[in-house]
Amino acid sequence: MTLQTLTTLENVLLRDYDPFIRDQQNDEAILVDKIKANAGVQPMVNNTFYIKARAYGHSGWYVDDGAAGADLSTGEVTYDEMTVSACYAYGTHQLTDSSLVAAGGKPGAIVDVAADFAQGVKDSLRKEKNRMWLGRGGTDADNAIIGVINGAVSSTTVILEYKDPAGVGTCTSGAPGLGTMHLQPGNILAVGTDAELGSTTSAAVVVSTVDSITNFTATASVTLVDGDNVIRGTGASSANADDLEMNGFHNAVSASNTFQNVARSTNFWSQAYLDDTAEALDETDMVSCLLETKRRGGKPNVVLMGGAMYNKYASLLTSMKKTANTKETLLGGFTGLEFAAGGAGLVCVLDWNTWYGDVWFPSLDPKYITVCELASGWLGADQGLPMFQKTNVRSSYWATYKFYGNLGLRVPASVGGLNKKTV
Repeated sequence: MTLQTLTTLENVLLRDYDPFIRDQQNDEAILVDKIKANAGVQPMVNNTFYIKARAYGHSGWYVDDGAAGADLSTGEVTYDEMTVSACYAYGTHQLTDSSLVAAGGKPGAIVDVAADFAQGVKDSLRKEKNRMWLGRGGTDADNAIIGVINGAVSSTTVILEYKDPAGVGTCTSGAPGLGTMHLQPGNILAVGTDAELGSTTSAAVVVSTVDSITNFTATASVTLVDGDNVIRGTGASSANADDLEMNGFHNAVSASNTFQNVARSTNFWSQAYLDDTAEALDETDMVSCLLETKRRGGKPNVVLMGGAMYNKYASLLTSMKKTANTKETLLGGFTGLEFAAGGAGLVCVLDWNTWYGDVWFPSLDPKYITVCELASGWLGADQGLPMFQKTNVRSSYWATYKFYGNLGLRVPASVGGLNKKTV
């Protein structure tokens, strides 16, 4: 567990340049900000959420000649039940008593370190949830990925695949391509193949410094294989971490996996539309995805893209498609992008957590999607305990923020997607 001391806190103590600590990371989290918690689901005592589904309509409708010479045929509506298991996420930090005293009203203490740590933990959770919901959770193959090794490693310098908004760089087909975007110093990572990450044979890597969008330095020399997956470790270890993260669009949007305890291969009503052909993004693919998602019961109200696909879609549009005002076409650039096919236009939103090659058409209305939240907040606070709790026989205090829940689709085919597209 990382222990904060006066030495490590010196950059925020004894200074009077700025009374606030400025976050240096992008703070956008589109899904977290838009999806409502526990819309239409009921958490049960076994930490599982149940979602009732009307799979198919009434099967008994028919037309005859009205002679009433035979018994009427009967039919029924088909029902099913989906389940969403809660996942358990924690963010913990520890402060020495001397650090708290030094920051507690002394002349040189311009910030409340304890309060800022608390806010930092919650901000990080917000970003982590957004990352997970746009990734691949559950038990699908190659899940929980935050990066892919770009080149064999036998040192402390590790390079990850990254594609910039212009599509320049390296990214294996279907990989995140986000580089070090989701890394922070002190992260415990697990690295290996899908089979290795599901066992105890993955490599454990601890991040020392994040050096660029592609490179980070490990605390010790490591031997890693080109193309291996990088995922978060679990607490103080890295073993068996791949099946523990929350659902993401990469396992929610499928026609063949088991999602929310429903086998999609034998339940057509639950199959989401996915075009995962590796090819350059074009408007025809987007039109097909939107219309198919609507046919399957969804009502997409936004288009989510990462930097490269947002840039690519903008390049597909002429100036007249980008604006209805002729004067504005002379100015160059654009103020926003929309996409329409047989109905009102959808706003195209740039979300930097979206993997390279992904374009999502979600229905963010709570009738279709929700956060199944069992509990969130400071550990122990619901029992009347303070946020910071004394560490046993040590002159330090610790605090843990928890989130117990998962992303749930009330209509599993209401999100459509394009994967593996290129610029």
